[in-house]
Amino acid sequence: MKQSARIAFSFSILFALSVPASVFAAAAPPPPAPTVNVTDTCTVVDTDGTSHTYDQSGQFLGICALAAAKDQGAVSDYTLQNFSFGLFLQTLNGTAPSATQFWNLYQNGTESSVGLSDLIISTGDLLKFQLTDFTDSSQIGSPVTFQIGTLTATPAPTPAPSSGSGGGGLTLHAPFDVPLALAFIAYMQHADGSFDSLLLSDWAAIAFAGGGAGDAQRKLAQYFTANPPVLESVTDYERHAMALEALGIDPYSGTATNYIAPIVDAFDGTQVGDPSLVNDDVFALFPILHAGFGVSDDVVAKTTAFIISKQLADGSWENSVDLSAAAIQALSLVRSLPEASDAITHGLNYIHRQQKIDGSLGNSFSTSWALQAIAAVPNSSLSWAQDYRTPQYYLATKQETDGGVEPPATDAKTRLWATAV
Repeated sequence: MKQSARIAFSFSILFALSVPASVFAAAAPPPPAPTVNVTDTCTVVDTDGTSHTYDQSGQFLGICALAAAKDQGAVSDYTLQNFSFGLFLQTLNGTAPSATQFWNLYQNGTESSVGLSDLIISTGDLLKFQLTDFTDSSQIGSPVTFQIGTLTATPAPTPAPSSGSGGGGLTLHAPFDVPLALAFIAYMQHADGSFDSLLLSDWAAIAFAGGGAGDAQRKLAQYFTANPPVLESVTDYERHAMALEALGIDPYSGTATNYIAPIVDAFDGTQVGDPSLVNDDVFALFPILHAGFGVSDDVVAKTTAFIISKQLADGSWENSVDLSAAAIQALSLVRSLPEASDAITHGLNYIHRQQKIDGSLGNSFSTSWALQAIAAVPNSSLSWAQDYRTPQYYLATKQETDGGVEPPATDAKTRLWATAV
């Protein structure tokens, strides 16, 4: 079994009082933060070797600032980990957080409410990355900082002339508000850091993977560390291991329970869990691939082959958009294995055929799953726009003013689940 290793001052006031004032007067001021020039388009590569392109047409993102900082020498290196539920900063300048640490992001001295991929930046902004322990919010080591210099937008294409006559134009719905959605999830959090059930707590943790949840993320991590649940089904172990990994907690030793061992123990030499099911195989790949296993391990290679063998002729898994989208995400992590790339393409074509005229895949849950699959295959040539109606647009129309997805009259637990997914 493989296990990824995770890597983790104060002067006495008496010393300060004993030093002559002239020493402090002569001390050199800290060096200014380096300046980084940013464009509105960038491509980053995650630890699995998958490229993610951001093209915001005049909007500038923190993720592109980080990429520019490396290109321009403001940081020496970084790695971004992808759980297929979002990218988050894994290492920076060669430093990897320990099991209870994470890289906290600040913009102009204020803790960011969103992750790098959603953070909008402006000229003059100061970005700071501070290694932080979520158990007591203590800061470790010196921060990594840089300042935003010039912002350069790529030229926008010339719009086509309108074919309509007369009339006032089209008013579009506002984009999906990620910080507001995170605020809604945080509002539903209990005082001890948990949510109404382990299932909802796990999905909230996965939603927090992209960053920006602040205290809510730390409280949930503290709760999971102090209260490891006793589980029975392999799918529960898979989901909870994903949740721990999303929070930066080692699923082997970050709590009193090893949550990877039961998943691997459920592998029968061909597949994981119940041979009549495929969902337990799909969701096994996510946690074990982020816990040190690779495509050369039998549990990965043979489980992948089993998943592919269960794909139906129409490209789906069990005629389900949700499960097909999850399978695509899992296979995107092992696309170098035989037939994985073809299965991904076939599956994405199936989902595309299920898209409705309103841009959705039938409901907010299926649309969210489809969006994750689409994001996992960034170079697909498929167009998801029904006129202006895309899956993203549909999901934005389902977000209410409190940040939650689905109408306020819907059961609160359902709204929390729909928002977290």
